[in-house]
Amino acid sequence: MGAVALSRAQSIISPSGYGDVTPHTYNGGMAAVIPGTGVQVSLPTPQAVFKIDLPAGTNWTGYTHLQVTVENTGMTLQPMFLAVASTGLWCFTQVQLPPRTTNTFIMPLNNAPVIGMYRLPQPSNDGDYQVFAGSSVDKPRVSWLMVKSPEGMMPLQIVIKDMHPIAAPIPATGIVDRYGQQTQVTWPGKITSDSQLMAANSHPLSGAYPFSADVYGGVNGTATSSSATGRWHTEKQNGDWYLIDPLGNRFFSSGIVGAGACPPAIVTGQEQEFANGALPAQSDPLAVHYWVATDPNNGNQVTTYNFYEANVQRRVGAAWRSTLVDSTVTRMRTWGFNTVGPSSNFDFYKPTTTLAFTDIVAISGAYSTIYDPSSGWKMPDVFDPAWAAAVPTSLAPRVTYLQGNAFNIGMFVDNELPWAKPFSSANARYGLCEDILLAAPTQPAKIAFVDWLQQRYSSIGALNTSWQTSFTGFDAILSASTSLPQTVPTGMATDMQDFTLLFARRYFTTVRQALTQLGYQGLYMGCRFLYSTPEELQACKESADVVSFNDYCATPTRYHDAVRALDAPLLISEVGFSACDLGRRPSGENLLTEKDRIWFYNRYVNDALAWHNLVGLHWYKWQDDVVSGRFYDHDNCCQGLVSITDIPYWQFVSAVTAANGSFQARLLANR
Repeated sequence: MGAVALSRAQSIISPSGYGDVTPHTYNGGMAAVIPGTGVQVSLPTPQAVFKIDLPAGTNWTGYTHLQVTVENTGMTLQPMFLAVASTGLWCFTQVQLPPRTTNTFIMPLNNAPVIGMYRLPQPSNDGDYQVFAGSSVDKPRVSWLMVKSPEGMMPLQIVIKDMHPIAAPIPATGIVDRYGQQTQVTWPGKITSDSQLMAANSHPLSGAYPFSADVYGGVNGTATSSSATGRWHTEKQNGDWYLIDPLGNRFFSSGIVGAGACPPAIVTGQEQEFANGALPAQSDPLAVHYWVATDPNNGNQVTTYNFYEANVQRRVGAAWRSTLVDSTVTRMRTWGFNTVGPSSNFDFYKPTTTLAFTDIVAISGAYSTIYDPSSGWKMPDVFDPAWAAAVPTSLAPRVTYLQGNAFNIGMFVDNELPWAKPFSSANARYGLCEDILLAAPTQPAKIAFVDWLQQRYSSIGALNTSWQTSFTGFDAILSASTSLPQTVPTGMATDMQDFTLLFARRYFTTVRQALTQLGYQGLYMGCRFLYSTPEELQACKESADVVSFNDYCATPTRYHDAVRALDAPLLISEVGFSACDLGRRPSGENLLTEKDRIWFYNRYVNDALAWHNLVGLHWYKWQDDVVSGRFYDHDNCCQGLVSITDIPYWQFVSAVTAANGSFQARLLANR
């Protein structure tokens, strides 16, 4: 049979039913043709699957996306997992489907980004929602598609009304206009003139918190006779954990990461991505936003340009620097934010600041690291003496700068280290130990692990019995590159949990001791976990004042039972969602519209309000990235409270303001 190229006339699914394909259902899934409508799919459990086999020889060369028109027949937002398989390659996405609506989205078949961009720009004036997808398809050899509910989520009830590949080429040149927006796409509210920048910022701002606040942003009337210590601290009151500000008032840290700041776009090597006139001449007043920076990916000096700051200057004139800071303060207070998060405008960390803030320091130095092949990230090897020496060296300059600043709540140390595998992965709890066992024999942590095992077991035979292995000696463990079995034996699991606790205690106590010896007066706010284990949480709790974690799940409770049960103050140090409309590049959740982002956010907040140990939530982030990508990692996500043009997403801001008010009102309830 020759190659088959499906087209709009040869749909996989159409209102008439199936095209030249073979459908299957597994694990309780059901699919039925509804004449004149499409295919109704019912997946009552997360394990249920709807699969479509394509004809042998199917060739999608010439197509760029899979277009899907689908109705969510349920009463709530539903996640849909969609994958396209080819020879050795998968392309996959997860889309949040709004309730009782029909939407069309397009899934890129090739996720290789345009140079310098992590997320693909939108196809030229295509009216569909382009979602973010992982990996790519081998287009000449497409074999089947799969629809299911994402692992651990709710049942899926949908009607697929149309499904077929399309050609919607992604532009690669002239993508960025003079405001940092995409040139080839239009949407309501897109800025096309400087005068529009003024009009879009005409909403009144009070500059006052929407609750009775003290100078630090704590809630007036919540202090006790003993809580006013003059320093930030945590307290457990009436069974709940709280941050307490220097005046003794309860303080829920409603924060923003990157407040009043925006990383610039890289220009060097990507000149073709900017439309004619997008970049100003060197004689233009807006040329002050050019900057020479070091590209961390290769160490080269590159020219960058900050479109966000240029847009502020267009709106307010030569005094844009001070106006940017002042307007950010006004906005934050009006919207109920009382905390500046990391990566924010430098002025917010100065002694003259008027907003409470948190800071972050990454431990850097010439020490050994443990490679995690699942993420490509590296974990500091705490058994290398060079790491312990690097901790105070890395912390000292920032501690010195912040010392005596009463608005400094505390400091995060490190960010999203590979403490564990993703929660849904097999053996996620033992990810750190597996990375150690896969390491070279010279890895300090591996040497320490084997020494520790040798002390625990009387012989290699005893270990083999416990682990169900056949090592010839303890040296054989050291020289081997050992992956874990699908089912970890009980004895191996216990040992790995205990060594993980030992490793984590060594990490957190070393950081705590360094901060104490340096005389740091703020709180030690943990390491901003992405994935974690109960052992690592326990070790963090023992040494840190606050356990922090970045959480982009559908709700904070999902995958976080161990965190929620922890008897310690917790802070969600990053959460953020984007959408596919308004010219944006979506994040992994693939919310289709701003309305969906608001719904998703409100669900997240309602869950968070039930946590009795949650002391803060920080939104990531202040602004959308420029379409061509920020210079240091090429990401160009759109999770901002404001756009790259510095225009607030007013409907979303209203929802966030209400949520911040709810968090602060909760501080008055438990008296």
